[in-house]
Amino acid sequence: NVAVSPAVADGYLIGGAVGYLERSDIYATTSSGAVSGTYEVGGLVGLAYDDATIGYSKASGNVSGETFVGGIVGGLAEAQIFDSYATGTVTAFEDVAGGIVAYFESSDDVPSSMARSYATGVVTAGSAAGGLVGYLDRLGSIVDSYWNSDANEFLDGIGVNESDVTITDPPGSTLLALQDIDTFTNWAIRNGWIAFAPPTSVWGICDGDNTPYLLWEETESPCAAGWSIDGFFAPVDMDGVLNVAQAGRAVPLKWRLLDESGDPVSASDSFMSVTSTRESCEAGAGVVTDSLETYVGGSGLRYLGDGYWQFNWATPKSYAGQCRTVTLTLSDGSTISAEFRFRR
Repeated sequence: NVAVSPAVADGYLIGGAVGYLERSDIYATTSSGAVSGTYEVGGLVGLAYDDATIGYSKASGNVSGETFVGGIVGGLAEAQIFDSYATGTVTAFEDVAGGIVAYFESSDDVPSSMARSYATGVVTAGSAAGGLVGYLDRLGSIVDSYWNSDANEFLDGIGVNESDVTITDPPGSTLLALQDIDTFTNWAIRNGWIAFAPPTSVWGICDGDNTPYLLWEETESPCAAGWSIDGFFAPVDMDGVLNVAQAGRAVPLKWRLLDESGDPVSASDSFMSVTSTRESCEAGAGVVTDSLETYVGGSGLRYLGDGYWQFNWATPKSYAGQCRTVTLTLSDGSTISAEFRFRR
């Protein structure tokens, strides 16, 4: 989170995190300060070259320079960028500006590539301005990547295409489309939050409210609570009651989930996890206890209908003698918990 600018008048290879990246990788990196320079200026990297890789990263500062100015990288030459995004304005006072990459170049041996990335900021240049790429010299691949067409009404995805391959121009999307989870069909994305675990869990979105974010940026869901959850239901007791259960048996955890309109939620991706943490049994001295009356066979998640769910929590025999808190976490970040003491 610093402003980056050159110490000399004719400054080049200027980046919010790295000026020149060669045969090296940047992952899960963010730069939020303004970046300025003259030539090959990027919100995150000035020039990524020779099998360099940028992944799971974000640049949010405004980026400006004379030529080859990119929201994330000024020049991408025989290098790769994936699952990354830029939100700042991009300005080339002379020519070649791109929302993600200013100058995109490949070779026969090492094709450059862009995948699952997007840009939302305004892009301007005297010439060769593109919502995603300013100047395409030779195509490697650009797939599943988007730019904000509302902010750049008169731009194409690629400003100047000098590639010897005919390609379909990368799609622009309205801001509303960039806030719609259905736009990102080939992304590892979910509504709400889950722990960042690439390649299967990379992006989150507050569907209909915000553009996607990288899951590593948050430790819980940033989305406004829209669901209501009731539970746990019998045989598990809540409200400070200590459930006494037999270790090694499966406990039925039951709850009901409704959306903001009061309609039942039946999508399995509303469920994130059931976890338990060990607690001191002394802390529960004197509280009301209740023996669990019902157990089930096996473990797993079931939808019972009308918003009712059941997760059969298979407890190991090693829990005998322990006190534990079990917590259900949903994909919107909401949780409910219950207290247990386990006997043999």
